[in-house]
Amino acid sequence: MSFTTIQNTPITINLNQQANARGWSIVGDSAVHETCNIGVIKQSGYPIVAGLQYEFSYTIDYINSGLITAKLGNVNGVPRSTTGFFVETITAVNTDTLEFYSNANVKISPITIRVITNVYNEKPTNTLAWSEKYNKWASFRGYSPDFGFSMFINMFMSLNGRNWVSTVQSVRNNFFGVQNKSIIKFVANQDQIQPKTFQAISYKSNKLMITTSDGIETSIGQLSNLIDGDFLKDILNDGVSTVNIYSVEGVFSAGFMKAKPDVVNGDVLKGNYVTVELIEVSTGVLKLTNITVHSEASPIGSR
Repeated sequence: MSFTTIQNTPITINLNQQANARGWSIVGDSAVHETCNIGVIKQSGYPIVAGLQYEFSYTIDYINSGLITAKLGNVNGVPRSTTGFFVETITAVNTDTLEFYSNANVKISPITIRVITNVYNEKPTNTLAWSEKYNKWASFRGYSPDFGFSMFINMFMSLNGRNWVSTVQSVRNNFFGVQNKSIIKFVANQDQIQPKTFQAISYKSNKLMITTSDGIETSIGQLSNLIDGDFLKDILNDGVSTVNIYSVEGVFSAGFMKAKPDVVNGDVLKGNYVTVELIEVSTGVLKLTNITVHSEASPIGSR
């Protein structure tokens, strides 16, 4: 930091404080750095999430005797040594904050940041759609735009400042440039009064489907799941390549695993009904004909 003195007027400088100073100070809505202390300034209140893409902008009002570089999630931005308005995009590789390093005399303002990655997970969101034609809430949609409306056969939507149109096309489950997978959730509730032990599941389909995490839940709260290896029937190997066989004549089947946390040695799945949520392993057109949950009456329910 620089200091101004008057002749014959002493000033007191805390050397410990100055040794730890990074040369930055806040003046109004601007950040100012002086060359005597090289270091960084961090933006508080906006934590960074690893794996997401962020867009940030800032203006360099003046700069001399050095450079300034932004850093986001442990990734360095472009070093700058000239004035102007700059926009950068960085995908964070860890959890951190937006910070600026400088060894120059520089002033930056203002600083903006926003996430531009569409965040999705396996579970669909429920967007409730209103029908002007029938004057009521008509359906649930498995995507979540900022705003949307339909016109004729097309759906027009907005997300993160970008406009999208959803049209009738051969590509399925593609929303906002992200290819999603089909998910089906159902309840097996045959003989609902009879307590049962759930043994297996089978379905006829054109592709393999597994359960989502905790995708199996019984009426008494037991949780379990099935992965692709649970459906594996055979492995063909000619010495060059390997092919996994999951279905027999188009039917996929697997025995239920035990209840979590120990799906191998835990309790068997019991209850009056079971809820199962399946998700396709690969994207594309899904053709699912039927699903059957196999169970037997629990002895305790037969007394």
